[in-house]
Formats: sequence, C-alpha cells, structure tokens
Amino acid sequence: MESKEAFRTRCLQKLKHHSSRNKLRQDAAVLAQLSHLLKGVKGKTILCYLPLFYEVNIRKLIRSLRRQNRLLVPFMEGVSFKVVKFRLPIKKKKFSVLEPNDSQMVFSKIDIAIVPVVGVDGALRRIGHGKGMYDRFFSSLKCHPIVIFVQRGDCFTTQHLGESHDVQADFYITPNHFIRRRGINDFRVFNRRRCSAI
Repeated sequence: MESKEAFRTRCLQKLKHHSSRNKLRQDAAVLAQLSHLLKGVKGKTILCYLPLFYEVNIRKLIRSLRRQNRLLVPFMEGVSFKVVKFRLPIKKKKFSVLEPNDSQMVFSKIDIAIVPVVGVDGALRRIGHGKGMYDRFFSSLKCHPIVIFVQRGDCFTTQHLGESHDVQADFYITPNHFIRRRGINDFRVFNRRRCSAI
C-alpha cells in the first residue's frame, strides 16, 4: 500500500510535468465541464483560488463569474487562511501565492468552493501540499459548501489515504473525468466513453 506522502510526491511530479505541455487544452477541458456544472448548481457566493503554475488556470472563469456572483479567495493567515473578496490588484506573496489585499469583512456563508488538488483518494478526499490549510478552514465553517475539486491531470487512487478531517469533494473534475460523489464512499465516474459506478 502506497503511503499518503509517497502518493503526494508522485502526484506533484505528475502535475508539474503536465504543466509544461498541453496545459491550455487541459485547462479548457476542465473549465468547460466546470462552467457547465456551475450553471446547474445554485449559489452566489463562490470560493475560488488564484492558481499556481501547475494548477488549472481558472482566471477566465473568475472574470465571467464575477459579474453575477460574490467571489472569494484564500488569504493566508498563519497555519490556515481566511477568505477575502476577490478584487484587484493581486500581489505575489510567499511561495509564489497570489492574493488580493487584506479585508476585515467576514463571510459566514460559502455556497460553492472550487478547490485545487494535488491528488484525490478513494473516498474523494483531498490530498494537498500537506500543510492542512484547507482542512482547517473547512472545519471552521458552520455550513459546508458544495465542494468541487479541479486538477489539470488525473492523480487518483482507489486507496483511502485521507483522514476524516480531510476535505471531501462532491465533484472531481479533470480533463478526462467528471466524478460525482453519491454517498460517503460511493461515486460515479463520467467520461467520454462510459458511465459506471465504482
């Protein structure tokens, strides 16, 4: 059985390789599925992210969503983050993370969260960079949003590597797959060729 750390390392290497070739085509495939999904999901307050070079570039989607929705992005604070309203200018911070200016506004409700992942385990739990920032943030929410994981390349294992506090997706979108969770450990995989239960 592969460890969580080994899986994370393997996924990061794969993502960084994906980022150097075909990234525009891969991002377009993810954004098409994500845009279609968002049309059918109700919610006006959306948590997005400002992408690192190997994450799906959702900036074009952000521009279109901001006309009719309240968009929030993470703002790092110590070992976790708070959310601030997306607005310009955007500045590059530590670890090449992009952030808008800080804000004192408090957002108590998020309807939808679009979350980048390093990998995803067999229970659709997020494998991130190992810092636990998303886990701590989501555990602080009173109302849990619809969670959509996005990734430029497939890095999925059927093993259950995550823990109960790890963020769990309702949807997982890659260029080749659209996975919807139906229960705690039950989901359906949709791709161009088939639709089957796992």
